[in-house]
Amino acid sequence: MNDQPINLRVLLLLVIAFGISLYARAQNNVRNPNTDSEILSKAITDSTLWENTSIPLESLSEIYLLDHGVTLDVPEQFTIQGILIKVIQKNQLSLVGDTPLVQVHTFNVENEAALVRLYLRYVENGVEKNTNTELWFNNDGANWNLITK
Repeated sequence: MNDQPINLRVLLLLVIAFGISLYARAQNNVRNPNTDSEILSKAITDSTLWENTSIPLESLSEIYLLDHGVTLDVPEQFTIQGILIKVIQKNQLSLVGDTPLVQVHTFNVENEAALVRLYLRYVENGVEKNTNTELWFNNDGANWNLITK
């Protein structure tokens, strides 16, 4: 008869430990609101995304960023190196015209590492072209740094 209260206590302790474990795991997956903007800024302006184009990045006044398929915590408009980045939805693609369009295919941030895959749609000499890149980042505690190209 004395075993039953001990078993209930053990069960209660296991439930509490499991709850604490879930809470701690959830806290580790919460991103700093600036994380997405910092990583995207570095990814969008990285030379590997633009190297197959004849577009000098510094000549651009705006780039469209398609908000589709990946959850990003960025404002509707922001600037990177003086270039206006306009976040659009899939139903707004008709606005793009010849302006470069970046689509984030993969955006995984876990603890101190991030993987970003970007697609770039651009127009060159009236012909629509596409390119892509995959970039890995790590966090040194203060900044997100590109570690592979």
